[in-house]
Amino acid sequence: MKLVIFGASGRTGRALVEQALEAGHDVTAAVRNPDNFPLQHERLHIVKADIFDLPSVDAAMQGKNAVLSTVGPRKRGLLGAYKPEGLFSEGIKNILQAMQKNGIRRLVCVTAASTDDQYTPQGLYGSVLVPLFMRKVHEDMKLMQREISKSNLDWVVVRPARLSDYPRTDEYRISLRPTSKDQRTRRTDLAAFMLKELTDTQYLRKLPVIAD
Repeated sequence: MKLVIFGASGRTGRALVEQALEAGHDVTAAVRNPDNFPLQHERLHIVKADIFDLPSVDAAMQGKNAVLSTVGPRKRGLLGAYKPEGLFSEGIKNILQAMQKNGIRRLVCVTAASTDDQYTPQGLYGSVLVPLFMRKVHEDMKLMQREISKSNLDWVVVRPARLSDYPRTDEYRISLRPTSKDQRTRRTDLAAFMLKELTDTQYLRKLPVIAD
């Protein structure tokens, strides 16, 4: 497939690019700073794009079959402030609009298990870090989820638990609601599941939770 990946410069995004190339896909990495992107491959195309800028998003999507997004905030501050604000809720509007214009149906993107109001991660991360530093991020993610759910596209919103950088195992759990067992998710397994969802229909128009 011809894929465009937004958020490709982050740790999850890089894992996704690497695995997509290994699987034989033609990959366009849509990033803000192409000169700083560390990966090279004959089937990798690196383009400058900002999800707040519709023309650049549209240009990155031209000729593609599917869109994947691992977009995340660049900086976090005290009490949940992060930059840029509206990254998820406003950025997704441009992604959805450009997908409609370019006739692209499949969208696979990432939010977080902790966007579920009934779920609280365990330990210091759940009791302190999430409510203090992630509150606004999660509120914006929820707005993005609502925007996506209103679309008529073939979408999957993947919700990982707290991300880790351990090697890929392909031994992960998938559910539709997070539980107390869902505390960590390997970025490499998350990337593998996202690629699987490009063609799978089991979780179409759903918000599956992935955890180790």
